Amino acid sequence: MPPLPTIQFSLEEFVAQMQDLFTNNQPAEFIKFALTGQHQGRQAVIDALQNQIHDLGEGHEAHPYTISRDYDSVLGVSPDICIFDHSIVISILPKFQDCLSKDVGISHRIKYRGTYHEVPLHHIPNLPFAKWMVRNELRIFFPRLWIPKEREHHSIRDNEIRLFYQHCMRPALVDAMPQGRGDDLPPTYDAELFRARARNGQLVFSGRVLGVESVNELGDRFREKIEEACFQGHGLEWAKDFFFLHQIRGTKNARPHDPTDARTRLTEFLHENGLSQDILRANREDWFLDIGLEISSDIGDSLAWRTDSHPHLLHDIFQIPMRHATKMTTMGSSKYFRDYTSHLTQVAGCRVRPGARNGPFEIRRMQAYQTDKALTANPGEGRGYHAKHVALSQLMDSRHPDFLNRLYQLYESAGHEGSTSHARIEARVSYLFHKDIFPEDLEIEWEKYLVAIPTDVWWWLRAYPVLAYKYIADFQFNGPMANRVSMPSILLLAGAAWLTNCLHATPDVGPSSRNLLAAILPHLPKDAIDEHMKPFPIVRTDPLHRELFGPEPDGEEGLEDEERDLRRPGVLPQRSPTPAIFPRDFPMDDVDEVETAPCYPFGYMFLRTVLFDPEHPVPGMEPSRRSRISEKTFEHFYGAPYGALLDFVYNGSLAVKPNPNRSTNRVQQPIYHPPPDEPLPIIFNLSIGNQLVPIQDYDYNPLADGMDEDNPPRERVTWNQRLSHIYFQCLVDVMGTVPNHREATLPSYCILTKQERQEAKEELFFDTNVGRVFDQVRWKVGTEAEHRLAFDHLFLEKDKVKTRQQNFGRSVYYKMWDHFRRNNTMQVTEEARKLLRQRLRKKTNWFPWISLRWNPEITQVASDDEETQLFLISFSSNHIYH
Repeated sequence: MPPLPTIQFSLEEFVAQMQDLFTNNQPAEFIKFALTGQHQGRQAVIDALQNQIHDLGEGHEAHPYTISRDYDSVLGVSPDICIFDHSIVISILPKFQDCLSKDVGISHRIKYRGTYHEVPLHHIPNLPFAKWMVRNELRIFFPRLWIPKEREHHSIRDNEIRLFYQHCMRPALVDAMPQGRGDDLPPTYDAELFRARARNGQLVFSGRVLGVESVNELGDRFREKIEEACFQGHGLEWAKDFFFLHQIRGTKNARPHDPTDARTRLTEFLHENGLSQDILRANREDWFLDIGLEISSDIGDSLAWRTDSHPHLLHDIFQIPMRHATKMTTMGSSKYFRDYTSHLTQVAGCRVRPGARNGPFEIRRMQAYQTDKALTANPGEGRGYHAKHVALSQLMDSRHPDFLNRLYQLYESAGHEGSTSHARIEARVSYLFHKDIFPEDLEIEWEKYLVAIPTDVWWWLRAYPVLAYKYIADFQFNGPMANRVSMPSILLLAGAAWLTNCLHATPDVGPSSRNLLAAILPHLPKDAIDEHMKPFPIVRTDPLHRELFGPEPDGEEGLEDEERDLRRPGVLPQRSPTPAIFPRDFPMDDVDEVETAPCYPFGYMFLRTVLFDPEHPVPGMEPSRRSRISEKTFEHFYGAPYGALLDFVYNGSLAVKPNPNRSTNRVQQPIYHPPPDEPLPIIFNLSIGNQLVPIQDYDYNPLADGMDEDNPPRERVTWNQRLSHIYFQCLVDVMGTVPNHREATLPSYCILTKQERQEAKEELFFDTNVGRVFDQVRWKVGTEAEHRLAFDHLFLEKDKVKTRQQNFGRSVYYKMWDHFRRNNTMQVTEEARKLLRQRLRKKTNWFPWISLRWNPEITQVASDDEETQLFLISFSSNHIYH
């Protein structure tokens, strides 16, 4: 199809056209125009720079605006706590999610085996230690735990926390607190774990207040106790050289000020938060400030950053050479993230981490954004999302209007209330250069970098597209089933979900999103794609581009798809193939190799042609050779295989097909029959062991075998054989009933195949590397009392009755053992239990499936957010590896 003739729209004209189509009840034309810019045979080109406020020409008054400066946060590293005139609340039980796990642009010098290393703070093991005031935090770091290429992670192990609390933290706090006031501190870390764990398994965190007079001396007390512990041989050498990270955050709206008041306001700001400027002066390179500048329109417009301003901000304000600033702000640079505003490609915020080329002021990071992001910000969305997020499966569900309705209402009410958005820029620098950031004599024409958009237009630029996405979801949900599961419909709805999330957050451009965008966006030859048109890094080959930006972007081009997906997780990880045939409009290899790439050529995130007419009752993408996505991409966005979509559409509910590798722990377990050439060994020697009894075939059916007199007598075995069979059946049963992940599409926690589980032997339980057996577990080394209790759950005493059977009732060994104890005396039963317990101690290092919910101390071995339901107990003192 030849390209359509173009027609230019200003932002006001674009909104007016969408409003006209919507109010005149033309849903098909409204959807097409809002998503593609196509109407009446023409292609809209959105020119946001018509709203620039610089160089307006004669007869135009300059746009009035106001500048305010503020201090948003402070980060400071010190061997001592530097807070004064404030008490602190100490966390006895650390909340691990508050550990520093993300890059803050600050590193610490660590000496390891004679060599110094500059290590980012989030790679050093650390703990959340205390808080002061409302949002200020103290963390404690242990640099001696850092090991190059071996332990470059923020987490601290449980045994290390126990040692530190027992031999350093508790005795130091007892000494620091007024006499007798520290007596009620938990005697051990385990005691606090027991207190904190509620009946439902959740932890209830609490803190202890340390008075003002004792705060500053706590670091010295820690060092004294560590030296004592090392002298006494408690193994606390790794805690030496600890240091504290002070963090004040989220204070930008507390004391905004004119740039001319910067010096006095900093002193006031620090004093209010319990810090002294003298401390910062004495350690200029260890303390960092986030300094912000906010620009607001004096006539009520919303201000936003121009996309082409990003390199100029770095050069003009922070004096980074223009050549470096330009290369640093290209799509694909690992130091740069672009955040398009309201789908406009000429208007965008950004985040930059300059690295070594950070200019004379050594800025650690810079971000320019619009303040309206606060209305949809939500760090609790999880999976790497920091704003409200909708998934493809939500738009296909009958409840899909809820999210889009609420989002539309948010935008509409923000416009009705006149919520203006300001342009904001922040930089993180050391105290050494704080006077050079946004100083009072900074002569910058900020209007060069900005556009001004009437506030009602600002919000309708978002509200009308949301209405279009809701229309698409409505028409698809109520359309013919065959159309709903077709590739054109899936592509359009997936695109609507992606675009919805991009309205108020940085676009996801991981590999699955790139695969989707390649299917739904217009394509141009690579050499014709300008920098502001790129949805993600695109390597151009023309000589001019290579001369300006080098051979390829400094970005993620070398990463494998799997690695990128881990960095940008989707809705739900999928680990099993789909049994349904994935639809393809064209063969995957039936595409000519043309140097084209998806892009935004019309100043807006427009999709290519959308079909919605009497011949196409459900809106969908126009079929082409590029309208396809991989199964992996579909599962990334939908959260389940394509077969689950078929089940949902045709059965009316989201019936996800279970993963074939899930354990069948809700049904009767099969009896283990060893191969004919490998009979079960006799491993026990009971006092009555040689007595013969009928074989215990639980799968024997006398009715099926017949009842005539020609049937041979039942085979007889000894009690030793029967007890040995019970033991080996137990090994198989416990592996056959291990719990599964909550999501039905995910496999069992056990990574062994079903066949391997049905052939479980002692060697499996003797291997201390549980990572070869499970992908996620919770475990502990049990005490003698815990071992006995766990064993008593497995093999009941003679007259005991288990009131809560859990999976025991579905296990064959459990019925076999019940038969054994009922047909033998108390003495023989206890003799058999003793032999079983000795065998477990000797031949196993861990055992699964035993319920330890009563135990307050269980270690999680996993990286997922999900709290696993699989428990392990160690029957020996050997360490369990993972």
